[in-house]
Amino acid sequence: MDFKERIFTSAVYRFLGNIVRIAIALIQTPFLVAQLGNDKYGLWLLMLAFLNWFHFADFGFSAAAQRNIALAVESGDEKRINVIFSCSLVLFSLLGVIAAFIFFIISFFPGLLGIEGEFKQVAKVSLMILSLKLFWDLGMSAFHGFFSGMIRFDIDANINTVNE
Repeated sequence: MDFKERIFTSAVYRFLGNIVRIAIALIQTPFLVAQLGNDKYGLWLLMLAFLNWFHFADFGFSAAAQRNIALAVESGDEKRINVIFSCSLVLFSLLGVIAAFIFFIISFFPGLLGIEGEFKQVAKVSLMILSLKLFWDLGMSAFHGFFSGMIRFDIDANINTVNE
């Protein structure tokens, strides 16, 4: 596959990945509201918003890995590609462990998020589960940077779809 075909294919897959994410959200939202009710769905949104605050742990490393891998691909330096990917995988795994651990600890104190009463136990368990998602998301950032740098948005879009 030549460079132009790869860019076109990658653009199509990225577009389709965005469509799938939107479709999942449109299908999932009414289902969750119906199953959870307004109060519990609001709690779910609060926890997801809190989860997004922890994605700060990326610190832009994914974009840096993407840029450096693209430069290494351009120069044909396979060893550098491997070093960048390996380092980013270790770095994101460590960041994921630290962020998930902090998130897990916070799950024992849902009152910090203003969650009290009957929702406290549900929030605790949900936050514990979401700490695993946080670890997974940060770990997958290494793959996002790698495949984006390789101009393989088709693979990256498939990974993102599975993550959703």
